[in-house]
Amino acid sequence: SLFDMDVSPAVLWAFVACCVTCIACLVAYILLASKLKPAKEHDSGSEEEELPEENHDVADASQPLGAFSPESFAVPTKIPGRSPAVLAREAELKKSGTEAWKQLRAAVKGCSDGQYAPCKPLLERVFQLFTDLEGQGHDRATVITSQVVLCNCLLECDGLEALKSCQSASDPAIARTATDLLEKVVPMIWSS
Repeated sequence: SLFDMDVSPAVLWAFVACCVTCIACLVAYILLASKLKPAKEHDSGSEEEELPEENHDVADASQPLGAFSPESFAVPTKIPGRSPAVLAREAELKKSGTEAWKQLRAAVKGCSDGQYAPCKPLLERVFQLFTDLEGQGHDRATVITSQVVLCNCLLECDGLEALKSCQSASDPAIARTATDLLEKVVPMIWSS
């Protein structure tokens, strides 16, 4: 039978604690539900003006908890898009990023035997594009989006090969800048 089983006292106490907690939650739910129901009935007969229909997707913190309907907690259906200013800034960034990566790739093709001195200012320019984004006071989402735009330019221009070539430069400053850039762009490319 069920009661003839050998059960340790710890398991029995855990079972009792779970049962008591379950009953307490059920009682709390019933009490809260009974308190919210009269508040909803009271608000439906209220003489206050009803909010316009488009504002029902935002909860008003000045109203008591019982005044909220389940619809007031719904996710807004209108998702804000990117503004024309943001789109223009991204287009300008794409233009300058594509130009910089193409120039770097062309400079790397003209170099040989680890002599990448002509690439140094171009590498620094590309690196500056990335670091300027972080220092301009933009929110994190804007910075990441802008960096993704630059990474997309890198991929379109086959800039990874240019960066890998610059890593083997005899000048340690060029090799370090190329490595720093790779450390910035590779995780972003793999994550997107």
